Amino acid sequence: MGKISIQFFQPIASYLEYHEPGGFNLETDIDAPVPFRNVISSLNVNGINVLQQLQSGQFRVTVAINGRQNHLGLDAEVQDGDKVSILPIYGGG
Repeated sequence: MGKISIQFFQPIASYLEYHEPGGFNLETDIDAPVPFRNVISSLNVNGINVLQQLQSGQFRVTVAINGRQNHLGLDAEVQDGDKVSILPIYGGG
């Protein structure tokens, strides 16, 4: 069994009822290299299911693993010791 660290940036963190500037971090256990989607499918923050909230359509996100954006997003594989950041996608110009 291993652990990963997950960082939720604002405004995503506010949708999980965390309103402090900068967002928050949490650690969770994983069983082996596994798709990130599987990790967050059973993860609840303040009584809110993380995967359901991310798929609600209220915002778009990108996933970075160990500081590198991953094109697979929520389906990216994570392993023991990884640091996963969930970042909002902004558009405009």
